[in-house]
Amino acid sequence: MRPIPRALTAVAGLSLLAGALGPVAAADPAPPDAPVTLPATVPSLTSWEAASGTWSMTSATRVVGSEDLARTRDLLASELRAVTGEAVPTAPQDPDAGDISLSLDPDRLTELGVEGYELRVSADGIAVTGADARGVFYGTRTVGQMLRQQRVLPAGSAVDVPRYAERGVTACACQINIQGDWIDRLLTDMADLKLNHLLLEMKLKSDRHPEANTWSYYTRADVSRLVSRARDLGIDVIPEINSPGHMGIWLENLPEYQLVDRDGRRHPEMLDLSNPRAVQYYLDLVDEYDGVFTTRYWHMGADEYMIGTSPANFPALARWAEQTYGAGATVNDAFIAFVNQVNAHVKARGKSLRMWNDGVVSTNVVSLDRDITVEFWYASGVRADVLAGRGYRVMNASDALYWSRSATFYKMDSERLWNSDWDVGRFPGAGIDPGNPMVTGAKLSIWPDDSVYQTENEVEEEVFDSLRFVSQMTWTASHGGMDWAQFKGSVDAVGRNPLWDNVARRPVEAGTYTLTATGSDAVLGAGADGAGADPAGSDAWTLTPTADHYYQLRSQATGACLAVTEGTRHLSVVTQVGASTSMVPCADVGVRWSDPGSRETARERNTQKWQLLPAGDAYVLRNALTNQDLAVATGSEQHVDLTRPLDPGALVQLPADMTATTWRLSAGALTPGTTVDVEPAPAAPGQPSTVSVTVTNHTANAVSALSVSAGSLPGWSVGQAGGGRSELAVGESTTFTLTAEPTTAAGPATLPLTVRWDGGERVLQASLVATCGTLVTPTPVATSSQETSGEGPVNGHLEAAFDGDPGTFWHTRWSGAQDAYPHWVTMRLPERQRVCGLVYTPRTGSSSGVRNGWMAGYEIYVSDDGENWGSPVATGTLGARAEPQTITFDATGQYVRLVGTSQVEGMPFMSAAEIGLRASALPPAPGPDPSPGPDPSPGPDPSPAPEPSPGPDPSPGPDPSPGPAPSPAPTAGPAPGSEPAFVTAARANAQATILRGDWDGDGAVTYGVRVGSRVILYNENTVLASAAVVLSLGRRGDQVHVGDWDGDGRDTLALVRGSTVLLQVSPASSETVAGTRADLDRARPQG
Repeated sequence: MRPIPRALTAVAGLSLLAGALGPVAAADPAPPDAPVTLPATVPSLTSWEAASGTWSMTSATRVVGSEDLARTRDLLASELRAVTGEAVPTAPQDPDAGDISLSLDPDRLTELGVEGYELRVSADGIAVTGADARGVFYGTRTVGQMLRQQRVLPAGSAVDVPRYAERGVTACACQINIQGDWIDRLLTDMADLKLNHLLLEMKLKSDRHPEANTWSYYTRADVSRLVSRARDLGIDVIPEINSPGHMGIWLENLPEYQLVDRDGRRHPEMLDLSNPRAVQYYLDLVDEYDGVFTTRYWHMGADEYMIGTSPANFPALARWAEQTYGAGATVNDAFIAFVNQVNAHVKARGKSLRMWNDGVVSTNVVSLDRDITVEFWYASGVRADVLAGRGYRVMNASDALYWSRSATFYKMDSERLWNSDWDVGRFPGAGIDPGNPMVTGAKLSIWPDDSVYQTENEVEEEVFDSLRFVSQMTWTASHGGMDWAQFKGSVDAVGRNPLWDNVARRPVEAGTYTLTATGSDAVLGAGADGAGADPAGSDAWTLTPTADHYYQLRSQATGACLAVTEGTRHLSVVTQVGASTSMVPCADVGVRWSDPGSRETARERNTQKWQLLPAGDAYVLRNALTNQDLAVATGSEQHVDLTRPLDPGALVQLPADMTATTWRLSAGALTPGTTVDVEPAPAAPGQPSTVSVTVTNHTANAVSALSVSAGSLPGWSVGQAGGGRSELAVGESTTFTLTAEPTTAAGPATLPLTVRWDGGERVLQASLVATCGTLVTPTPVATSSQETSGEGPVNGHLEAAFDGDPGTFWHTRWSGAQDAYPHWVTMRLPERQRVCGLVYTPRTGSSSGVRNGWMAGYEIYVSDDGENWGSPVATGTLGARAEPQTITFDATGQYVRLVGTSQVEGMPFMSAAEIGLRASALPPAPGPDPSPGPDPSPGPDPSPAPEPSPGPDPSPGPDPSPGPAPSPAPTAGPAPGSEPAFVTAARANAQATILRGDWDGDGAVTYGVRVGSRVILYNENTVLASAAVVLSLGRRGDQVHVGDWDGDGRDTLALVRGSTVLLQVSPASSETVAGTRADLDRARPQG
């Protein structure tokens, strides 16, 4: 890097002093004798020559500039008015003493360039001079930053010229939508920081190809306004349609343009380069963009064409490449030829092409045109210094400067980069001289990826420091003598431009409101069938502001919250035009993206956030993730997503250009609000659920004669509601409770509830779930897929979902190859039982991949023999929640198969931290002789398995097997009193622990074996004894003791884990309760 100029070192010291003092308010000026220091700027000045004296801004100060500079002059005056609270006059000429003067001097173009400027501060005023209007504009950015901190400036001068021509940001509005207001704020931020380059990957609504207009798109009017404003701020907006890969949003409705592999499968992300119509389709789109974007660049992406596959899977494309481009040509040659074809097309329209560096691939025949700018993000392929040596212009778009909503490894660490002396020459893979004239600059990139993890407002907050880092390193291109803490002090002192916040962050106060659609007078409401709009409705909504400046809407009638969760998704966000709204359990919207554990609840939290945008005397309600508006359908809407007309009056989401629905808010409610909570769920015999009905009075009058009653529910015992008050003053709440216990029922049920008051009533529903027995861990038998190498010795394997440890997990295969859905897992109970539920616990943790195997769609089968499965006993879809979820059904059998049919985000993987069953013993078979016969059996078959193995492989890990299983056929062996053959084999395994206890309370001590976390117990001491109990208990490292801890005559196990003691509830249960060290005094001696 170039050495830091002496004058610049002085600037740094002055800036730091100002940053430490903080902003100085106009109403509280510094004492007259206090030294006046130069305030901080971002980026810092490249030079500063101090002089004697000061300049003060007064109420008489004007901004003076010719009409050629009118936009810049008026903008600065508006910014200063926002800072001072007073109007700042402007004039076209003849500055007076004390004014801020803006002027052009074209003769200084060689010295200042297009974007540089000179700043002079003296007692007579401030003068900003540029050779071009852009230079004057950037000079006013410096003046504005200084004056929003203090009104008195020290005298001196600076010539401030940028080091790099391109200083920018990539904002990917790809697949999902970024609001126009958000982009406007980004432009304001960029201009304030002297950033001039915005790459916008987005979809322009197509007139030529309306079949491609799935959401997200921007209208031509949207883009024209955006480009015009950016031009006024000195920012070049460059569009990108990534091609020929990553084209899913353009090809999803055009399968004829999708590349076909050797098996006949179409790849919707990949353009078929051998199809002239497909190529022309892309060029048509380029031409449409050219009509609204005014830049001289086109970005075609050209990255990751073959991601997730390889050219070998497309032999037809390879043959076409050789036929078209000559002997030896490959798929890579066809790819580069396409890039060159696009280059020729845009050059014919007066533009230059840009692409990502991983698209520079090796070829045999075709060479990449050398007038293409290559943006480096990834450390692979040809190095930046090599390409620069070949004559290519290169830009540093390093993934070290990446931000992603979901990928935690793409969270730009500005402090680390600063402390490592990062500069623009540090390209991915290999550095380059930062002074190389082929280096155009650098930029930060903001990617959506899995977009449910953050709202765009949270992203805006998170990238604050990073934008300023890029500004400093591309304009000044040095640290300016500052360490990170000092630079961060400057960043915080400067803050944001006073005109940055372009929306009302909280247009209404928190409270309860009735929402009425303008035009139709339909009241927004919710009920058992979801949300709707009804002219006769009486619901009201509690609006809770969120930490990221949205609102949560909670229905007073149901207690649930309004969200958009169902429909076609892109990047996990429901983008489907016309998708219906959902009523979901209300999440804690006080959680911020930066809070520990926030990722686990992000989907639930962010899908139920809504922005209120003032529209006259009403408001637009816009979902924070989808950026579509809450609309009452007319039935006349037309869109490619709508395979049939919407029902008139339906409550749906629509893009802003498809709906005029706005909502009037009236404070208060017409009727009392009600919420219903059920805890715990599921319920079981002897373990009832408590139903709580809370009534809140947000009406204008007191409520009297208040009561709650429950209807009848077959298979359940329901108590009477009590505990609530019959009178409620305005603003008061009361809660009624009742119990609901299943007697014979199993599965989901709906309990009708009626809330009555003087003058009205409301019918509610409580969603109950019944199960039977206790939660047990079955024995895994087999699976369709497991990852046996990529996750380590424990994780990935099937047994990890049955080891009692939610910190371990089973995962389908991903290393080497991926298995597609459906995936299945088969498990076994010790005997034929009544099975009433399956508990699926998803994998959790802090890594970015924890959700990639979360099961969504499922089918459950139950069998007596593990071979004949019949029809599923349960089908459905789980929510994307980081908590155990119970699937209820009612069946009998010994074997259970869980089939996953889909993943919550459409990925091919499935995983589970734990899989458990709710099961109970079957009652004795009726008959005149209650005896089961001369040879009692634990089930219909006295040999439930060929061998009492804990699973298809008795090993819970890679190879802790106690040895080969004995034959089930009769063989000579020890007399009664001997140990079971499996125990004998286990003694040879160092990982096995031999146990002795009275497991059934008959007074006889029998054997058990523990291998890892797997426990096998016997009630007979014979070589051919069948296992009485097979389950997973505790963790592999637990110490195990045997004893009768509760005095019921049966021995169970105690687990010791550090200072923790856990006592097994019963020999056949994985459930434990807390114990103490004193309990271990009653342990049965082993050996």
